[in-house]
Amino acid sequence: MEGGCTEKAHIPEICDLAVQPTLQLRPLGLPSWSDKLVGEVVRLLLEAYYEPVFSDRSHGFRKRRGCHTALREINDTWTGTTWFIEGDISDCFGSLDHEILLGILSEEINDQRFLRLIRNMLKAAGRLGTP
Repeated sequence: MEGGCTEKAHIPEICDLAVQPTLQLRPLGLPSWSDKLVGEVVRLLLEAYYEPVFSDRSHGFRKRRGCHTALREINDTWTGTTWFIEGDISDCFGSLDHEILLGILSEEINDQRFLRLIRNMLKAAGRLGTP
């Protein structure tokens, strides 16, 4: 079957390259339809397992949470605070050690095919230079 799929394993496709204004090549980041579907299924499975154990203080990239819920919590909880500084760690997700991430996942997930799928997705993202 075309599109990066084999009988038992999904192999993410490599996206096309585009030229940035700095004249460096970078991936377009347009995954194939099958990559989107597999990524969504992986997200749903991981979310179903890990969402109940996440901290209530965590608002980023979570269902029904975001900057507005974080700001509401700050407003309701940190009543004596006058101002906050928000920061961003450059290339935080792109620089995570995949082996450590997979090790953490394998502590709770025993399905080797699922872990191999995530490993393949991380490898494909690494080839693209994106998380």
